[in-house]
Amino acid sequence: MKELKLKNGGVELDVCIAAMTMAMESLLAETPIAFFDLVMKARDDTHELFGNSQDILRKAALLEPGGTMRQDTRNIVLSSVEGDEGEMHMVDPIDREVTGR
Repeated sequence: MKELKLKNGGVELDVCIAAMTMAMESLLAETPIAFFDLVMKARDDTHELFGNSQDILRKAALLEPGGTMRQDTRNIVLSSVEGDEGEMHMVDPIDREVTGR
């Protein structure tokens, strides 16, 4: 396992980045409301989740049972998503200028 620097300045394990990226891509494709809630929660911890988003995000291991977000998850989400509201899209979370890969 290798630590990689993210665009938001955080450093996370490559396997965690890969797993969370896949989970987020799946959310974006299958439950975009939960994806939106995930991003908004990462950006603002006081964001209130809509409908069953908390259950969906907990099952995807993107939120803790109490509805809190781990710092590694926050780092990866913040580094992986650009845009606001309906214009959110995923990007490469890794700071390639630092890692060179």
